[in-house]
Amino acid sequence: MSISRRQTLHIATGLLLGSVPFAKFAFAGAATGTLGLFAGQLRMHGHTDGQGDRASFFDPRGLAADPHGNIVVADAANALIRRITPEGVVSTLAGGAEDRVSKDGPAMQARFVGPDAVAVAPDGTIYIADSYANTI
Repeated sequence: MSISRRQTLHIATGLLLGSVPFAKFAFAGAATGTLGLFAGQLRMHGHTDGQGDRASFFDPRGLAADPHGNIVVADAANALIRRITPEGVVSTLAGGAEDRVSKDGPAMQARFVGPDAVAVAPDGTIYIADSYANTI
């Protein structure tokens, strides 16, 4: 779960129900708001980048908001780090879904076993916990 600078609560529902989409709760005041699909597909897993429900995830875990209002996602079963823009566009930031090894390197050459948590520093630096590989 993450709250962006735009006061929007994002929830990774995969932890509760398996491979399901991200939900978005947009606050419209202290006690009201709307709940709706933000990104991903109901009961459809994969690692497709794209807009809204054209994107897919597989066991999304940790979420963190970056300084630009994007949501950074630890897509555990895909071994990827993904980004969702405020407009709902999903892209891959790091990792490779075809490899499940722990390997340092530039973002798209780095590899993860099962990243399950992310944190974003004020300068935009992303920290990744890959618990299955015992690495950060």
